[in-house]
Amino acid sequence: MKHIKFWSIGMPCILLASVMLYVASCSSDEPPAPVPKEVVDEWVDTNVTSKPLPGSSGTSSAGTEFSYKSRITLQKDASGGASYAPARGPKNASSNDDVEIITVTLKDVFHNLDTAIVVRSFDFGQPTSTITYTTNGRRSEGYVTITDSVMHYNVNFDGFSFWYTLEYEVAVYDDGVNHIIMPYHKIKNLRDNGFSVEDMEFVLEPNSSGGKDVYLRKKIKHSITVEFNGEDYTLYGNVILKKHVGTHPCIVGSELIDKGVSDVNSSDIHTTYTTWANVMHRYSDNSTKIRKYDVEMWGDLGSSLHDAVELSSSDLTLSSIEIKDTGEEREVYSSGIVSVHEIARELVVTYNQFSSKYSLSECRASYDDGFIAFDFSCIEHSGANVDFSLHEYDRDDSWIYYLFRSRTEIKFGDVYHVCREEFNAYLKR
Repeated sequence: MKHIKFWSIGMPCILLASVMLYVASCSSDEPPAPVPKEVVDEWVDTNVTSKPLPGSSGTSSAGTEFSYKSRITLQKDASGGASYAPARGPKNASSNDDVEIITVTLKDVFHNLDTAIVVRSFDFGQPTSTITYTTNGRRSEGYVTITDSVMHYNVNFDGFSFWYTLEYEVAVYDDGVNHIIMPYHKIKNLRDNGFSVEDMEFVLEPNSSGGKDVYLRKKIKHSITVEFNGEDYTLYGNVILKKHVGTHPCIVGSELIDKGVSDVNSSDIHTTYTTWANVMHRYSDNSTKIRKYDVEMWGDLGSSLHDAVELSSSDLTLSSIEIKDTGEEREVYSSGIVSVHEIARELVVTYNQFSSKYSLSECRASYDDGFIAFDFSCIEHSGANVDFSLHEYDRDDSWIYYLFRSRTEIKFGDVYHVCREEFNAYLKR
């Protein structure tokens, strides 16, 4: 019985010792808990390594890739509180265990631009620009998280946009207690160098119907310059604009050969005529064809519509004759290429005691096929003359009665429009 008692007591003691040894062994493998630290030194490498990115053709550069190191030196904060003291220079540490040096390698990539954009029109005006920021992803190295950040420089034209991509990395040390942004080279002083436009030959591209689509092309050359690590770097953009004009064979160019007017028919106040233009078209199969475009136009002179006027004296003189624009116009015909607008103007005849206003109607025609644009020949009113008379025909105790007669003519091309008027005028005695 004594032997049995001894065994039952000794066994729990051995088990307890084994458990204590296992716990002690596990505790010694755990990392030390983070403590507040301060930055005693920070450094970023100015000897940046750069290499060109191969272009799509294998011969031209698609941009530049940069690589450099960033480092911070951390020391336990003796005060026990978290602090951040950037770039103050190294401090003496109580022991080597109190100092930690963190070094990472950062990469930046500046991309040139080489793209093609389908547009509806080559009339795109002047650009505006904006800068936007995004992120591509992250990677971790211990307590350091490196974020792949992206700056986009956006060039915005009317109808299309393009953008430059500048990638840069930012490293952040974060152990749960200390949050420290490590030093990096910033992108500074971005300058837009402007753009130029070049004409290119049209191109044929297969379509889903088994035929070929025809695209006119223009090239925009653009560039920007940025400062990085104290040096200027220029990024180049080549943007090909493609405008769909039809299925092969179709028109790819036009040239005005000549233009003029014909078939003029006129009365005193109304004239009609034909305006025409001969245009040579060049096709995508290298053939050419001359086509005549014509449209009917007209011009009118209206009356002043006076009923009667009261005079201040019997001395009536002509002061001025003017043709004035009213700003009124309306489209009266459009074929998609040729359009005609009726323009309203006004002939103002000013006497020393009243004015007469005559409406003028004229037409303007324009041509625009997307390759060339021009105005057709037209006839306008010009050079007016006025003859008038004032004759007394009656009087009473209160009034003297006159008859006013006028003949107004205005030139319309090689003919004259003529308006004859007469109305009563009266003078208080």
